[in-house]
Amino acid sequence: MKTISLVTSAILAASMGLTAQESVCSPWEVGSTLTTSSNRSWFFDLSVTSSNGITVSSFDVHADAGSEWQVYFRAGGYSGHTSNQGSWTLLGNYVTPTNLPITAYLPLDIADRHFDSGTYGIALVRVSSGSQTTPYTTSFAGDSGPGASISGGQVRSGIFSGTLRSRMVGVCVRYHVGPYGRFNMSTEAPNGPLLTTPLWASPADVYGETGGQGSSSLFYPFDSTVTFTAPGTTNSNGLLFDHWKVDGVEQTLFQRSISRTSGGNQNLTATYDHPRIVTLQANCDGNAAVTSVTSSPADRFGTSIAMSGDTLEFRRLTEVTFSAAPLLGDCVFTQWRVDGVVVPSADGLLTTTIAADTTIVAEYGQPSSCFEGDIGPALGMGDDTLSTNHALGFDFPLPGGGTTNAIDISSNGFVWLQAGSSSDTGQAAVLPQLWQNPPRICALWSNLIMPTSGSDVHFHALPGRAVITWKNVSILNRPQMFTVQCTMFPNGRVQFAHIGEIPAVAWITAVVAGNTAINQPGPLNIATQSSWSNTFDAGWFWQPLPNPNPHGSRVFTSAPIEGGFAGADLSNLCAPSVAMAYGSGCASDVPASFYQLGDGSDLASTSYRMTPNAAGGYDVDVSATNLFESAIGTNRDLNDDDLETVDLPFSFAYPTNPIGTSSIDVCSNGFLWLEAGSTSNTAFQANVTSFFDLPTRLAPFWVDLNPADPLSDGVYVNVLSNRVVITWNDCVRYNGTTPLTAQCILWADGSVTLSYGSSTAVTLLQVLTGWSPGYGATAVEAIQLSTDVPFATAAPSNPIALDVAPGSVPALGQTVALEASNLSSAVTAGALFLGVAQQQLDLGVIGADGCTLLTSVEASMPFGITGSIATVNLDIPADPALIGDTYYTQVAVIEPGANALGVTTSNGLTLTVGDF
Repeated sequence: MKTISLVTSAILAASMGLTAQESVCSPWEVGSTLTTSSNRSWFFDLSVTSSNGITVSSFDVHADAGSEWQVYFRAGGYSGHTSNQGSWTLLGNYVTPTNLPITAYLPLDIADRHFDSGTYGIALVRVSSGSQTTPYTTSFAGDSGPGASISGGQVRSGIFSGTLRSRMVGVCVRYHVGPYGRFNMSTEAPNGPLLTTPLWASPADVYGETGGQGSSSLFYPFDSTVTFTAPGTTNSNGLLFDHWKVDGVEQTLFQRSISRTSGGNQNLTATYDHPRIVTLQANCDGNAAVTSVTSSPADRFGTSIAMSGDTLEFRRLTEVTFSAAPLLGDCVFTQWRVDGVVVPSADGLLTTTIAADTTIVAEYGQPSSCFEGDIGPALGMGDDTLSTNHALGFDFPLPGGGTTNAIDISSNGFVWLQAGSSSDTGQAAVLPQLWQNPPRICALWSNLIMPTSGSDVHFHALPGRAVITWKNVSILNRPQMFTVQCTMFPNGRVQFAHIGEIPAVAWITAVVAGNTAINQPGPLNIATQSSWSNTFDAGWFWQPLPNPNPHGSRVFTSAPIEGGFAGADLSNLCAPSVAMAYGSGCASDVPASFYQLGDGSDLASTSYRMTPNAAGGYDVDVSATNLFESAIGTNRDLNDDDLETVDLPFSFAYPTNPIGTSSIDVCSNGFLWLEAGSTSNTAFQANVTSFFDLPTRLAPFWVDLNPADPLSDGVYVNVLSNRVVITWNDCVRYNGTTPLTAQCILWADGSVTLSYGSSTAVTLLQVLTGWSPGYGATAVEAIQLSTDVPFATAAPSNPIALDVAPGSVPALGQTVALEASNLSSAVTAGALFLGVAQQQLDLGVIGADGCTLLTSVEASMPFGITGSIATVNLDIPADPALIGDTYYTQVAVIEPGANALGVTTSNGLTLTVGDF
């Protein structure tokens, strides 16, 4: 009997960590004593000695080509089980190839079945035959190879069906010998294992398996790289993938795919957990509000934009970036609050890891400052100049996309958003250039000039913002001086402050993307809107058209939104600067005006003389005789509420016009305008306020007379060489019936005679008789001519007036210019008093009659006198704590001869510090 090897060299190149495969095989030979009619199964034992097991790729049989076979195995060997088919496991049905000669070994390919260390019984059963095999007559013998051996061998009849012919087959076991690795895959959740969540591997293992639900094992040769993948969510109970564990050690979070190298046994567990809920909220100054918040990444449902009040769900320890809109109505974003803890954010972004259920609040509020007082150093800019490459300290989002971190500043009220993008200083504000030139922000683009030594452009990069200030500038050929500020924030918000009076000429405020002649920014009329939005991603512009009224102080803001821009007027939310006069300067004891107001009955048949005196006023007395002139001249045919200009043959001088006037306007309602053309007012009803506020007026008998009434005679004028006689002769009041007569004579020497007829009593209306230099003259108390004559008036007293200079306001960080006007030529020096409280201290007790100290004096600033107006500059510190503080100022000057003390004072001026 000849013995031939059945398992030939399957050699492991252990020194190189490689696996060898069996390539040559010799048959087993058994006797040919069995008959062709016997049904038989052939059994043998496969012993695996390798600690890493072996993987059998095929059982090769020396049998019929194209024959069908079944292969079974069982652990523990075949002995005693040849007749018990239930103790065996079917590996599968296999058919030998038909294209190989019957003398070759034909493979039963079992697709790399792994056998751990141990003994296994193998059963081969032929189900159907093919072509005839070459007969063998040798008997069975065992064989061995690296890590495995076969032994025994028995042909048995029994419950294993099949036909084993008398010509017996040989068998070759083809296998890989270790090292092989096993991956045991499983899933788990907080409450135990997940049995329904599939896990997948790539590539397939040696058996062609790629995983499945629940726990499973896959086999790979050592040093194979395998990628395992877990689904992001379970198909039940809403759990989310959280992390992998390898042999109990947690791996990188939320890495659903993990690659491992095979070697030995490894346990891979995909861990799932409940999602973490993020509740979004928003408020404006503590009041609940609604706004949108963007998250990146989106939550597990794909939601990336949520409104306040919504919830988002993320896997545990997901890192999420939230973005809040810069504006919420007229509130601006200030900070985040995460589970009650404040998280500052200049750009509106919040990046946080979601470890537990979390409440995130986007907090908004009114701007902390409408004008940035810390404006930084002056750039020393002249007219039509460009100051370049100023670092912002952050990336500013450009309108239209991209960012910039440095700007160029023009003296003409705008900035180029990309340093070096243009050398144009932009002298003239030309609208098409907004979209044709590079990106820019125009705080107030016009032909600005620097009118004073304190005029300049300032730049300051502060934490979380950059501030550009055009301080104390003017527009060419316009006297108004104002300040403009632009503050840029990392989230794209821009805040503008216009402080002072800006003249009514064309200028442009804008935020524009530029660089195109097609995609133009959208126009806005900010002057009429408290808030606004548009869908122009190229930006926006505001170009107020010239109008009769100047543009006053204003604070507003804008910020990018999805597809456009939004903005709001912040003026009403800011603290305005206030300058308000109170009290008055030194008053003269002698009035400049006089008047009486009554029914006029006491004037009947009387005459009064007004004679110029040395004090620059009139001595007023009653005449013992009636001075009424009967030669009243020509009827001028005045209508009701009518004016008639009368030319004088001489220059008539009066207290406020020593040169004199050569023509007057006569009103049908009983008064004269001493400067012809000074007003067209023909008011029929006597009014004390307008008597002092309107131009110079002499009122012999101001009441609603109607010389055109059929019951009236008319208004007469007689022009003589040394006098002009004006007579309201027998004129009834409107709808009245009683004729009334009054006469006024203007003499060439500046004196005045007032005479009245026998009938002067008026019912229902009041008659005003008197004299006023007008133009806001100091009001006096009424007198009664019948009892108070004689009396005297003096030249109008023009007390020193204190006010802020045009365009100047007491704003934070600004220099407010205070102007003292009406200074006489006798004034030699002065001082500005500054106090924290008002007071009323009569200075007459020390010789300054008519003067009052109106402020407490905590500080004083001396100043020199160069004319009738003196300017004192008062610096307001850039300290936000000063906002709302009120101070009281007054000017006192040395004026020899004005009174015994030789000192006069101005009115008081209240200064309330604001931020615009």
